[in-house]
Amino acid sequence: LLDNTQGIKLEDNFVNNILRNNFIERSPESAIYLIGDIAVLDNTLIEGNSILQGKNGIYSIKGENTSLRNNFINKTYENAIYLDSSRNLILENNTLVESNSGLYAKSYRNSNLAFHNNFIENNQNVFLTGSSHNFTFNLEGEGNYWSDFNSASEGCQDINLDGFCDGPYFFNHGVDYFPFVEENGWELSYTDTFFFDNQDPEFEIILGKWKKRI
Repeated sequence: LLDNTQGIKLEDNFVNNILRNNFIERSPESAIYLIGDIAVLDNTLIEGNSILQGKNGIYSIKGENTSLRNNFINKTYENAIYLDSSRNLILENNTLVESNSGLYAKSYRNSNLAFHNNFIENNQNVFLTGSSHNFTFNLEGEGNYWSDFNSASEGCQDINLDGFCDGPYFFNHGVDYFPFVEENGWELSYTDTFFFDNQDPEFEIILGKWKKRI
C-alpha cells in the first residue's frame, strides 16, 4: 500500500481483527488507523507489518485487548505508534526506528505492557502522558532495547555480563527496570562460565560468551 491517506482503517465496533504482513509506505496520515469513535475496538492483532515513512505508523484510539507484535516501523515524522485510551495492550518484539516518537501514549487505562521491543534512534523513544503505573515496560525480568542507553557513557553498565544494564532506564513518566544491552538481546542466551583455576588453562573459561538461543 503506497501513498494512501490511511493505509488500513478500522472504525467502530470491530472485534477479532487481524492485520498481518502488510507493507505500507508514505501514508500522509496513518499507515494503520484504528479508532473506536462510538464503540471500542476489541481483540485486535497487528503483526508482522512493515511501515516506512509517512506521518504515523500505527494510530489507535479506544483499543482494548490489542496486541502489536513483530512490526517494523521506520522514519515516521510524528509517531511510530500512537495510543489513546488503550486498555490491556501488549507491545512485543517491535522495532521502532528514527521516528519523532517511538511510542506516544495518552489517557491509557488498565494494564498495558511493552517488552522485547527495539527503540532505535528516535527523537524521543517514549512519551507518556499521565501516571506511569498503567504501562509496564518489562515482563518476567526482561525489558526492551534502547539505543540511547546501551553503553557505560549513557549510564548502561553490564558489570556481570548478563546482557542487561545493571540499572534501570528512566524516561518521561516511565521506567524500564531490565533494559537490554544489545538490540534483540532476548534472542541471545548467556553461557555461564567460571574461573576454576586461573593457573590451569585446562579449566580457564572466558566470561561473556553469547550464543543464539536454541
